[in-house]
Amino acid sequence: MTRMEVLSMKMYYRAWGNPQNPPLILLHALACHSGWWNEVSTYLEEEYYLIAPDLRGHGQSPWAESYRFDDYAEDIEEMAREFNRPYAIVGHSMGGYIGMKVASNSHCPPNALLVADMKIDSPEKELAGFHKAAQKKGRVYDTLKEAVDHYKLLPPQHKATPERVKRVAQDCFYEQKDGTWTERFDRKALAIENVESLSLAQQVNCPTWVV
Repeated sequence: MTRMEVLSMKMYYRAWGNPQNPPLILLHALACHSGWWNEVSTYLEEEYYLIAPDLRGHGQSPWAESYRFDDYAEDIEEMAREFNRPYAIVGHSMGGYIGMKVASNSHCPPNALLVADMKIDSPEKELAGFHKAAQKKGRVYDTLKEAVDHYKLLPPQHKATPERVKRVAQDCFYEQKDGTWTERFDRKALAIENVESLSLAQQVNCPTWVV
């Protein structure tokens, strides 16, 4: 199976499988990156051509001036238009919401959409917490090992093995010119808009499975 990583001027993405297979775009959650799909890909790459982008400001994709949900959706629509054939989307959490945005756009909607673990709305207290966190600078570490050792998943209750968390964390940091390590993620992206899943769902133009 083909596996590759591509960094364009606008977006970094990982791809798995045969490019002749039906395209399936995998969209990660807020403050995550495409590497979260690595272990999922093994179950899908024989049947689909998998494309997992790092959303703007996430992973190895460039930072941006704006992080509206419509901005993310426009990036994905631009990627999808290059297929020039039917495609599908699987989105986790914020990635699912972005998938719904794309699916509600009649210009280039997917043929199918799967939404996993997505919020229905955004409580004011939670939004305020995100916006406050968006004003903080990322922590700086002396070594990559120190950065990875301090990496934690939210919420803290999960079943991921320490080895899997470590693999995900490796791609969350980059080395600065002075030799220290800091987050790749642009914290300004935490200043998210209100999520209105139910009203958006009524505009979706393809078969959709919500998990």
